[in-house]
Amino acid sequence: MVYRFSYSKKSKTIILGYEGLVSGSTQNGIFEYIVDLGHPLKTFNIHDPFNNVLSLSAGSLLYKDSNDNPVFFNWPVLNIDLDIENVTILKNDIDILNKECYNTIYFNSSTIPHDYPLVFNLLDPVSQEDLDEGIIDPLPIRWSEQLKLFYCDFIVPKNTGPKTIPYQISSPFNLITNEAFTPLRVSKTRFDNDGPLITSLSNTTNYNSSTIGWRMEIIDFGNGFSKGYIKAVGSFDSSILTVNFTSANVSTTSGQGTIYDGEYNLILDIDVNKPCKTQLYTIEYIYLEDTNKRFSVYSRFDKSFKQEKDPLRYVSDSIPSVISTNSVCKTTISDESPPRMSSFSITSQELDVGSFSYRFVNITIIAEDDESGILYSQRPKAYITASDMQTIMYDSEIQAFSLNKGTYLFQIEIPVGFGYPDPLLVSIYGIINTAGFYTGYSNDDPDFIKSTIISTSLSGNSVLLGYEPLYYYSKSNIIIYGRLLSDTDLVVIAYSNGTKRGYSPVPIGQSILSIPRDDFEIVGPFDITAFSKSHATNTLRVNPIYYEKYSDPKPTSTPIPTNKPQRCLGSPLCGGADHGTCIENQGCVCNSPWIGIDCLSQVIIIPPPKVNNTDPTIEIPITDGGNSGETNTTTIFYKSLISLVSLREISINNTPVEGKTFRFEKWTFKSIDSFTNQYHTTISVSSTQTTNVTVTLKWYENETIVEFANQNLKMNPSSIKYTIEIQNFPFESSLNSLQLIMQASFLSNKIQDTCSAKEFGDTTSGDNSNYLKIQIENKSLYGRFIKRCITDDASNIFLLENQLLDSEMNAVESPNQIQTYIGIKMPWFEHYSIIDPDFSVLVNSDSASSLSNSNCSSKDSKLSTIKIVGIVIGCVAFVCIVSVAIIYSIQLKKKESRFIKKVDVRLKSYNSEISKTNE
Repeated sequence: MVYRFSYSKKSKTIILGYEGLVSGSTQNGIFEYIVDLGHPLKTFNIHDPFNNVLSLSAGSLLYKDSNDNPVFFNWPVLNIDLDIENVTILKNDIDILNKECYNTIYFNSSTIPHDYPLVFNLLDPVSQEDLDEGIIDPLPIRWSEQLKLFYCDFIVPKNTGPKTIPYQISSPFNLITNEAFTPLRVSKTRFDNDGPLITSLSNTTNYNSSTIGWRMEIIDFGNGFSKGYIKAVGSFDSSILTVNFTSANVSTTSGQGTIYDGEYNLILDIDVNKPCKTQLYTIEYIYLEDTNKRFSVYSRFDKSFKQEKDPLRYVSDSIPSVISTNSVCKTTISDESPPRMSSFSITSQELDVGSFSYRFVNITIIAEDDESGILYSQRPKAYITASDMQTIMYDSEIQAFSLNKGTYLFQIEIPVGFGYPDPLLVSIYGIINTAGFYTGYSNDDPDFIKSTIISTSLSGNSVLLGYEPLYYYSKSNIIIYGRLLSDTDLVVIAYSNGTKRGYSPVPIGQSILSIPRDDFEIVGPFDITAFSKSHATNTLRVNPIYYEKYSDPKPTSTPIPTNKPQRCLGSPLCGGADHGTCIENQGCVCNSPWIGIDCLSQVIIIPPPKVNNTDPTIEIPITDGGNSGETNTTTIFYKSLISLVSLREISINNTPVEGKTFRFEKWTFKSIDSFTNQYHTTISVSSTQTTNVTVTLKWYENETIVEFANQNLKMNPSSIKYTIEIQNFPFESSLNSLQLIMQASFLSNKIQDTCSAKEFGDTTSGDNSNYLKIQIENKSLYGRFIKRCITDDASNIFLLENQLLDSEMNAVESPNQIQTYIGIKMPWFEHYSIIDPDFSVLVNSDSASSLSNSNCSSKDSKLSTIKIVGIVIGCVAFVCIVSVAIIYSIQLKKKESRFIKKVDVRLKSYNSEISKTNE
């Protein structure tokens, strides 16, 4: 016969009884239990009535089947590695000074099943202590079909630890901590993990006013005092008197008391003007709690509480003299006999501990004392004991009272399966008279023995027993626990506003119902009833946890980091003292007009580029006299091209959102002044939604200091700045981001003995930006991409991410032509986002051939007509033009204007082909 089951949860032993019997009998049955997988399971124990135990762990032999094959015990959950990616926290750099933070963590995994049991734990000092004390449990991690992400809503307690809050994600077998993930940072707090303290304690017994009690001063300078409770016990009759109080009971007689520092007068409920027993009352227990549920406990006899939790630890020297107070009764009655129980009645002595309606029983007793009378302040208690000695205590309520007689009612609900299959035994204790004598009645009392035995049965009825905690406004499925729920086909929820809705639940085994959520907001308690074809269950009241509402997750601003430390380059360092200065842990800071991470490049002073009135594409041509062995009659042309390619939404998984990539097509042009032009386009995101993009191009003739995103930036002479504003983009999720793709190209008509190179990295000038440098020979196009954007308000500065997309976009690269794509990824915004890259053309002290990553052609390599045709087939149209020019010995100096026009046409054609390829 199976008697019970058990397993260990931290330092506690969890006992499971017949509440899990879903079919069969105690000798041969099927049991089903909901087990907390937030803690590693090592063994599961099966007990019989004689306390014989079978301990099972993974791999334990259960039995051999009919074919003599061994059957082993295994946990119903696989051991899966926690391969977690893209961890994102909804709100970071949080302010938890005197307020909680309602937050969410999101992550993805390609290996973890969506229904795999995962839990999330905050490990800050406040949360860690609550976990250790069993006050809170690990939070379940769920899967969102809408976001295609795992997520967990959580509440960061106020005034917990500073700087960063550690956390962990765990399964029944593995756990992973936050060291590898995004940190949860705290911007403002005032750490307080201590419960309220008593700084003074004194007796306030006043025999003239007939009040007996204590005055205590309570301080809690961090969170503030919330509520408390004291228990005092009489020295003669062991009567128990309690005082519950809150911060609203603070005394104002000695000044303005506050929750942070206040006096409280705690008066015992003793009427010394009526007959009573003169005796000493001693405080045996004190419980104090602050507004953040940090508690302190004093127990006179139980020393298991931590010393640092004792609210009296700073006044311990004075405790013996003030912890007790004397009650002097003005009227006493001589009585040497205890009171008696004259009547005991019970509504039923047969309980079905498997049902929802027949587990309730009422017991009524009458206590009498003809000599001294019944003590009004004391309430008798009932004890229900099972055969394994598990006992439940119930308090009574007064139904009627006179000096010599009291009628008391016990309303008792027996837990599902409790005591089955053996009888339950009832005992009554705690009846006290005013003379200080008490009495009690055990279940074998001869006068009441027939009435104090309750037989038990276990029916097959469906019962709702509990629920998984959920938050206000939660969109997660509602998880209900119970018994025999597999036949449920409908649940009805009665919401707090009177609305009733029906749902089709998903049964999980016999014990769980998962109720799919709809768009109805949970804003208060609600009632759930489950229905099958044959019957209805009890109604279960669900009390959600308050959680701050947000319409959609909105990211919070992240401090803009500085570029990582870099070493100074060049020989001499930074080009020498005339070029720049080496700053330790930063790199080279260049003197004007030098530029770059080694201060070996200069901005080429050129006239403003020709205005493009079609789209925000800039072409910057430059020429170079003969060098590198060329004749003086040879002119080398360089041309840079900067354009906007597309806009696309990026998911939290860092992948493009399907159907949310938009290429730029038609632009409207507006000239602001001789150096500033503006372009505008509208993108149709859907049939009803549009996004506006405005690009302002400004040419800087001279060195200028400009401000963007609360930082001063130096604009080099002959540089162009793109100010791009994107308005009202309809994101699918506020966890997503938006990426603007720009293209930059640099070309030369020199083919032989030519080298090109590309660099992308962090600047060293202190502007905390990225730079892009695409170089052919000793000329280059230089782009600066600021790591900041302005979002929704001039004061909202957000971090953005710049990255090369060349491998994804199939960028072209040859010795005399470089094409690159840059993705500028900005975070979610509600109204608008502004970014501000800029570009210059440089002349470099060193040729590209000196760089380790250069791409070079040979001077001796002669191009045949067949090779030229091959290059044309390879879509390198520009090279074809130059090659043909060489074959026919056309003097390029005389054909300069014709060449530039051809290059212009070829570039536009080339860009068109690339656009079609990428669509």
